[in-house]
Amino acid sequence: DGMAVINRDFEILYANSSYTRQTGYSPQEIKGMHCYEVTHHNRKPCYMMNEECSVKNAFDTGFSNKIIHTHFNKNNDPVYVETVAYPIKDPHGNVLSVAERVSDITGRMRLDEELRQRIEELEEFYSMAVGRELKMIELKAETEKLRDELNKIRSGAAL
Repeated sequence: DGMAVINRDFEILYANSSYTRQTGYSPQEIKGMHCYEVTHHNRKPCYMMNEECSVKNAFDTGFSNKIIHTHFNKNNDPVYVETVAYPIKDPHGNVLSVAERVSDITGRMRLDEELRQRIEELEEFYSMAVGRELKMIELKAETEKLRDELNKIRSGAAL
């Protein structure tokens, strides 16, 4: 998992190698950049762009916060992530900075989407198969009815 320590100005104070790998920035480039510049390529914090932000939530509440959303790496490729922000407090309980854990869940999200599509296909097939089976039952009943009527006609003609 990527880990970054972020101050109240949303500047990255520290990022581990997993975080830099996820984002595509080197440790030298990333230090001092704003997290929203790195992960969203924005000029304003995420919350000002109507995005939920686990870091902002941790600063505001003093509690850890988890969200799932999309980050963008240096090449602007989407990366689906689960972020958990943990407040780092002074002895008086004031939040000084936030440690953010970023887990790349892109593979899981792709598998979930593929599974959802396959379930839809199976539901469509099931509906079609059940509909066809019901039609076959209906046609069989109609055939039996016509056969009975034909037999009655034949029996009446034989008399």
